[in-house]
Amino acid sequence: MIQTLDIGKAIYSLLVSDTTVSALVGENIFPLVAPEGTEFPYVVYSCVSMTTARDKDQLFYQQDVSEAVIVCTEDYTSGIEIATAIAQALQFEEKQVILDSGMTIDIMESGFSGKTEDYVQNTYVQGLMFNLKLR
Repeated sequence: MIQTLDIGKAIYSLLVSDTTVSALVGENIFPLVAPEGTEFPYVVYSCVSMTTARDKDQLFYQQDVSEAVIVCTEDYTSGIEIATAIAQALQFEEKQVILDSGMTIDIMESGFSGKTEDYVQNTYVQGLMFNLKLR
């Protein structure tokens, strides 16, 4: 169960390994905040919530995670294109993600759950939410 705290690393791995996403943003994918001076476009991700489900014997069997992925661009159209690619990359039924550390995270399901848009400090922002079920 404790390895699921590394869900951000799994999200990063899924995004950088997706050829469409990486063609659009390269390696500009960061946890929580982009380093100062990062050029557009870039993506920031963060865990919004994580809850644990247990059975009657108090044994862990599932975690539900809400993950935010934020796309930042200098124009609206490319933001939508990147957001669409990310939505396609992070919607799936079952996937096992092997992290660089060798740890494995089993994702039973990942689905798109919502979107927001904004324009802040000369930046077009597409906010995407995903719900994941982890084993």
